[in-house]
Amino acid sequence: MPIMLPPAPASSRSVVGVAGDLLAALRGESTWLAPARSVVLVVVDGLGAIALRAHAGHARTLSAAMGKRDVGHTVFPSTTASALTSILTGVQPGEHGLVGFRVRDPRRDALFNQLTDWEKAGIDPLTWQGSPTVFERATAEGRDAFAVGVREYAGSGFTRAVLRGRGSSRRFAR
Repeated sequence: MPIMLPPAPASSRSVVGVAGDLLAALRGESTWLAPARSVVLVVVDGLGAIALRAHAGHARTLSAAMGKRDVGHTVFPSTTASALTSILTGVQPGEHGLVGFRVRDPRRDALFNQLTDWEKAGIDPLTWQGSPTVFERATAEGRDAFAVGVREYAGSGFTRAVLRGRGSSRRFAR
């Protein structure tokens, strides 16, 4: 049977490795990043290489700095829930459990939106998504870890699934 999706080259970068690379840089052990005392990860949802190239005039510096080696690969499916969770846990969607936009909860035989329906569907995000987050791994190493986001999402199920372990001074904008 032919492969439906072409595999990424073995040497290519993936969003799955971002969290591990950042922690390795803090320990001075990264093969991709220079040793660092602190790191900041900024995620721009939907800003892929194709979109960046298509709108290069709006992001001249960023697009000019992007070479073929700089293009990473996302997960499949590449929904916000799946990809962001893979970035923050370092594992593929099949392992962390956020495998799409809407998925079936087999216990209730019902679909739920993995970004917004945790509470409405009665799903425990700590049970559904059991992989350690980059925040949990960082704090286990004695490092401070913080997330900055919109205040209305501070206690949401999705936030509890993917941002848990962040520092006690949770920083959310108004």
